[in-house]
Amino acid sequence: MVPLSLLLEEDGLELVQVVEDQDAIFLHVRTTKPTAACPVCQAPASRIRSRYLRSPADLPLVGKRLILQLTLRKFHCENENCPRRIFCERMPGVVAAYARTTIRLNQAHLGMALAVGGEGGSRLAHLLGMPISGDTLLRRIHSTPLPEQQPVQVLGVDDWAYRRGRTYGTILCDLERRCPVDLLPDRTSESLSSWLKERPEIRVVSRDRASEYSQAATEGAPQATQVADRWHLLKNLRDALKRLADRSYGAVRTAAETIAATSRRPSDTESPAHTETPPEICEPTVTSPSLENQIGLSKWQTLYQQVVKLDQQQISQREIARRTGLDRGTVARYLKAGTFPERRTGTSPGPKSSLGNEHRSHLKRRWEEGCRNASQLYQEVKAQGFRGSYYSVRRAVAKWRNAASPCQSVPAWKPPCSSSVAWLLFRGQDELAETDRKFVEELQNQCPSIKQAAELGQEFVEMVHHRQMENWPGWLDRATHPNTPKEIRNFALGLKSDEEAVKAALSLEWSNGQVEGQVNRLKTLKRQMYGRASFALLRKRVLLAA
Repeated sequence: MVPLSLLLEEDGLELVQVVEDQDAIFLHVRTTKPTAACPVCQAPASRIRSRYLRSPADLPLVGKRLILQLTLRKFHCENENCPRRIFCERMPGVVAAYARTTIRLNQAHLGMALAVGGEGGSRLAHLLGMPISGDTLLRRIHSTPLPEQQPVQVLGVDDWAYRRGRTYGTILCDLERRCPVDLLPDRTSESLSSWLKERPEIRVVSRDRASEYSQAATEGAPQATQVADRWHLLKNLRDALKRLADRSYGAVRTAAETIAATSRRPSDTESPAHTETPPEICEPTVTSPSLENQIGLSKWQTLYQQVVKLDQQQISQREIARRTGLDRGTVARYLKAGTFPERRTGTSPGPKSSLGNEHRSHLKRRWEEGCRNASQLYQEVKAQGFRGSYYSVRRAVAKWRNAASPCQSVPAWKPPCSSSVAWLLFRGQDELAETDRKFVEELQNQCPSIKQAAELGQEFVEMVHHRQMENWPGWLDRATHPNTPKEIRNFALGLKSDEEAVKAALSLEWSNGQVEGQVNRLKTLKRQMYGRASFALLRKRVLLAA
């Protein structure tokens, strides 16, 4: 008899027999305790009525399924006042009542289900020797109770898309313990307010500037300090700068043209010769049709001779095709012909399908005039009687384009889009490249309103990054002045309507950054289940795995 204290967390067990077959290992175990406690009255009982066998599955052993063959007993309860007369012996440290898996195997299955879901967890469990179906794994999640919520003092609130553009929910996170505490099925102020009223210990609520969450925090947690999310404050500033750039795009284009005319990109100065090359396209070198035909025939003749030589070496046609890069049908045709099969050229009899001298001269003249559209050139030569395909013209134009590219001047610097302009104005001058810094300086010279907006924006960024709440009153006065660009003025007025939360964001350490991370984790879980999970299942997976 071997004690099982190293394998099972239960006293009074001994190993009787080990049986191994092709797929599993069976451990026959019996109990040795003289008494057992009644599950109803907890009175000890020693009178055995009968024995029975339980076969719960356990964690795998050496890659095989492990089945415990537990020989347990039934006792007579000796307490006359107990309603239970006969009870089965329990093993609370090994297996729960009525369960077919041990406690630790159940925990392993639950961990797989929370990590990779139902079907993925089922595939993983089969590989590890503890098979289970995907539906059973999901039932494991549903049957697991949520942990008791700890008191929350600093709460982060944000929304998440259950179905983007249609259905949204709310995620609530404990910013001190850095974990989600609950999910709400919507993002209305009523549901969040009801949740907050049940937790009067909350003293800080970090949120974005959505009016629903602001109203809910005011109604549900009036004692709490509301903190506006700093990332959303900066995003709103960038949006305001983008609208200003849209309105002033004429100045943006003028500044870009000025920079393009007075400076070059670093890559333009690779060679001194380029600085003296006029911004014109070099004369395309056009090979005559006869020379092109000769080059083509020489290439195919070389391939034909190579095919014949390999065939004389008793090499299969498949191998010849692989070595030469030809199609097997072409190889077979070459070997069957006996001599090199002449290829049709532009001067050979038959339909006129290639570019003749007349059409080629027209294309060259139009190319030198500046026409670079192959489709337009094809329509022109087609009207003159060209019977070839569009791709013949396209191939000829491609040769000229490739020949002209080394000598082609660098195109003018394109004006940046409004979003890029907003980003350049948003960032500090020290963080910009030389060309971008010159562009911003020229843009500010062209448009004083952009210069004023950039200065106010940079000051606000510094306030947010370094939490300089003492500079807030002066900045707000300048930003709301009538002479300030209306985009920045409207942005500042929006902040003023939520001033207390903004001032808290400029003075307190709390923000919604980690809540955004939890939203990303939630999205990963939702997509892992292909968007088919119910809200209850998604809530369990988010909270149990926190």
